Amino acid sequence: MRYEVLKARLACTLAGPTLEAETVIGACDILAREILDGKYDRMLEMVLGVGMDRGQGADVVMAQGADSVMAQGADSVMAQGADSVMAQGADSVMAQGADAVMAQGTDSVTAQGADSVTAQGADSVTAQGADSVIAQARRAARFLSRPWLEERLRWELPPSPEGVRCYPLGVLLHIGAGNMEGLPAYSVVEGLLAGNINLLKLPEHDNGISSFLLRRLAIIEPKLRPYLYVFRISSTDRAAMKRLAGLADGVVVWGGDGAVRGVRELAGPSVKLIEWGHKISFAYATLKGVRGQDGGRQLRLLARHMLDTGQVLCSSCQGIYLETKDETELEEFSKYFLEILESEALLRPSADIGARARNTLRVQCSSLEASAYGGKHVFSGTRTSVTLKNDPRPEVSLMYGNCWVKSLPKPDILPVLRDNSGYLQTVALICGEEEREMLAHLFWRAGAVRVCSAGDMSGLPEHGFQPHDGEFPLRRYSKYVT
Repeated sequence: MRYEVLKARLACTLAGPTLEAETVIGACDILAREILDGKYDRMLEMVLGVGMDRGQGADVVMAQGADSVMAQGADSVMAQGADSVMAQGADSVMAQGADAVMAQGTDSVTAQGADSVTAQGADSVTAQGADSVIAQARRAARFLSRPWLEERLRWELPPSPEGVRCYPLGVLLHIGAGNMEGLPAYSVVEGLLAGNINLLKLPEHDNGISSFLLRRLAIIEPKLRPYLYVFRISSTDRAAMKRLAGLADGVVVWGGDGAVRGVRELAGPSVKLIEWGHKISFAYATLKGVRGQDGGRQLRLLARHMLDTGQVLCSSCQGIYLETKDETELEEFSKYFLEILESEALLRPSADIGARARNTLRVQCSSLEASAYGGKHVFSGTRTSVTLKNDPRPEVSLMYGNCWVKSLPKPDILPVLRDNSGYLQTVALICGEEEREMLAHLFWRAGAVRVCSAGDMSGLPEHGFQPHDGEFPLRRYSKYVT
């Protein structure tokens, strides 16, 4: 499809009737039930690399994965497809190459770059095993169910005042993230729910899940086809990206500061930029919380969370702030948590040799830096590590079971964290019950948008109206007209 053809098709769709939310909800609910019924279990195992040679990875699996499951290519998701969107430059949306958006990838929601995506891919999923992959897929299917989506509509797009109408923004370009399976597809579903036409640029390490899900929606409900376009092009192809951005009324970008700056340069000042990601989450522990009756259990839940998420999500815990300044207490806590982290890691299958080598190298480099320059002390186990750091500023950890511990007395919370207020997301509290409300207030004032218990940092919310990064996506994908 040439650029001029795509532009004409978008104009034709925009001139037609507005997409009804019920059309989207009906199709999503059918897809959710298919996932829950196990219709795609085998495909998920194949694409996510479960039970396969660890050296193959998701990219090789894709040779026979989701893009061929339904006997048609997922990258031509719709009947009108996306064979070629540019009149010049990259003629094929299947163009390969570095998908890092402007020098930094959108594939990193926690600003650690493409490494997090690669390591999070088939390696970590395989380590968890097929049962875990299928269980995660079925839990995630809740996001597509009718009750969930209807509740989101009620809370995010309530009835407008008389004389005011909520209207789709128009055309959304989604620059997808690769740190969570299927996340690009769900970003598009949110755009659909608000009535928008959606152009999805897949992330570099996409394994076909998002393409497959969107193609399946279009098969279930053909009315969605004019609202769905999927492209596999390199973000380094600035001419192609600029043309795509020029077609959009809003660009949804998942990534860090560099990605956002790069997209802003391409989109121009008149296009609405909707950025998600580049957030840091952590835990805060008081002495009362750690020493309390439930302290050990809360720390164990936190360790499980770190290992289960690989610390690659926006909501993944990067480290733990302890309220004390006492160096002995900080050191003893670091050793204590390392024991917990190590014991939990040993209950899980070992990562492949490449992942182990990568993590060992990172920890050893950090230890050498500590010896040469000071400012931190690395406590290492066989599979995990805890780094006690002097610098109180929040930062990304070494990930994959390697966290930091820092001192942060209560009076220092606002002075230290306010400088990074735009990057804070989730804070897990391990504290006395009487301390919880006061601490939540301080962290909200510091910039955090979610405060929870240690075991709930990346858990699925009980209600569909929970904000993302402190905002309701459907409202950002809409406008109000009179």
